[in-house]
Amino acid sequence: MNNHTTADENSNDSYWDENDNGPPLHTRIAFASAWILIAVAGIIGNSLVIYVAIRFQKMNNVTNCFIVNCK
Repeated sequence: MNNHTTADENSNDSYWDENDNGPPLHTRIAFASAWILIAVAGIIGNSLVIYVAIRFQKMNNVTNCFIVNCK
């Protein structure tokens, strides 16, 4: 019988470590906060664009209608 193993099978420093829990908690909180801040800023910004395009008749043209997707 041949019990030949390759170098990949013997390495102990594999990328997918079973004991690895990912980044630390403070890093996870920072990334989650950044994603939430970006999402809220996007929702507020897009809402303001829709409000201005619908509220002011001067802004009621074909281009803005496509942007807002209004009637």
